[in-house]
Amino acid sequence: PYLPDLDWRNETLAKQMTDDIRDWSERFDLDGVRIDAVPMMPRAATRRIASTLRTLGHVGAPFWMIGENFTGPGSYSSLAFHLGPFGLDTEFHFPWMWATRGAIADQSGSMQDIETAYLEGVRAWGESGAVMGLMIGNHDVTRFASVSSGNAGGDAWEHAPYPTEDTVFEKQKLALALALTMPGAPFVYYGDELAMPGRGDPDSRRVMPSEESLTINARAVRTTFRKLAKVRACSSELRRGKYVPLYADRERLVFARTGEVTREGADVSTEGTALVVVTRNAFGTEGLEIPLSGIPDGTYRDALTGEAISVNSALTFLPGKPFSFHIFLPEGNPCLSK
Repeated sequence: PYLPDLDWRNETLAKQMTDDIRDWSERFDLDGVRIDAVPMMPRAATRRIASTLRTLGHVGAPFWMIGENFTGPGSYSSLAFHLGPFGLDTEFHFPWMWATRGAIADQSGSMQDIETAYLEGVRAWGESGAVMGLMIGNHDVTRFASVSSGNAGGDAWEHAPYPTEDTVFEKQKLALALALTMPGAPFVYYGDELAMPGRGDPDSRRVMPSEESLTINARAVRTTFRKLAKVRACSSELRRGKYVPLYADRERLVFARTGEVTREGADVSTEGTALVVVTRNAFGTEGLEIPLSGIPDGTYRDALTGEAISVNSALTFLPGKPFSFHIFLPEGNPCLSK
């Protein structure tokens, strides 16, 4: 009753709206835009917007357009429909989000499902070149922490309680670690870096807690997230490296990110490797011994803790306590000192 319904099939309206978006982008020197509710307008609308914004004289990286196309698990074709050289640069990877929530938050799925969602997406996006947006939740779904706590249901007009179990916060760290180490552009819905609880909308959009009210566990999640973000910012392997599957089962996911890397002060590019080990519930064991085919031998250190391991491509013991993750970089990698 208070907002107009806009018919993008009307040429005059479509031109006016597109001109407005271009004007906002130029006036405020934007680097990109997020387009809401993509499937609720004709595909021609987003393509018109994309075509116009790509003509901007944007300095630096290309102008970037991400779309919110809310889908359920496995809806890859719906996302692919809006990508490509004439469409959006990227969209939020909802199938990956659902797989991650199922594997880690409520443990109804397998850790292998997370890798499968990524690989299925790669096949679906084809040659679009999309760098999909990875997130563990958004404003339209229950909060990850409340799903982990088992109290995400109920009246969304009543606040879900703040979690108290240590495991909930460890799961939050695990999921955030995957969003920052798997291929894609990480997005963090406000409060997820604190394991903020919430049922459905509107509880999922509650006000951020005050700094004074944060628990030790909530602060620990934020501290871990900050460390992860710094490692990612330093490591071109984690930002742009090729994804190399190494091992996946119900409880574990092991992969590498590899690529050509130019180190500071170096004249030539060298092969870089980041080895990521994520463990959900290892049934009391504290490690995994597997071959790491194609991974260079040598000493590697965890970028967050400094823990060292000896990598042998034939057979390597990888640590993995329940609800833990490691980002191992070769000894001497400058990101280890950040």
